[in-house]
Amino acid sequence: MKKYIKDRAIKKIPINNAMWDKSKVLKFKKGKRSNDSQLIEYVDPKNIKVNNYWEDEYDIQIITLDILLKSYNFKKIDFICITINGAEYEALLGCTLIIKKYNPNLYIAANHQDVRPMVNAIPYQEVIIEVLNGYKYDTYVDDKGWIVGEKNPNQKL
Repeated sequence: MKKYIKDRAIKKIPINNAMWDKSKVLKFKKGKRSNDSQLIEYVDPKNIKVNNYWEDEYDIQIITLDILLKSYNFKKIDFICITINGAEYEALLGCTLIIKKYNPNLYIAANHQDVRPMVNAIPYQEVIIEVLNGYKYDTYVDDKGWIVGEKNPNQKL
């Protein structure tokens, strides 16, 4: 992302953090032939093809979107797009303050059945919709399998 921004002389500052539901360090594996990475706990040990693809392990400091919010003086947050290859659920849990304060519209990748089909025995899409329903969001799944969450302005938490 930094290279993309530099090459195109874009005047935006990338925020280089990994998101989760709490601040901690998580272990990842790096892909052999690309910039892919995968949270180690999501690599299925029974899938030999997948295991042959991943190589080096490394640690990443993870934070929440709410922690990030405290680092910047945002006046308004009206849209959040979350696509983290199976960690969208945790990132969503880590933005409670943002949701309560700003009521942003959300666009969340929830089409990662190959990486993470379930959370606590609930299908991945359903568990994300359940969280958004708890915040009184209207939700639907688009044709790509992404979840759209829109805050009804008449609803209060």
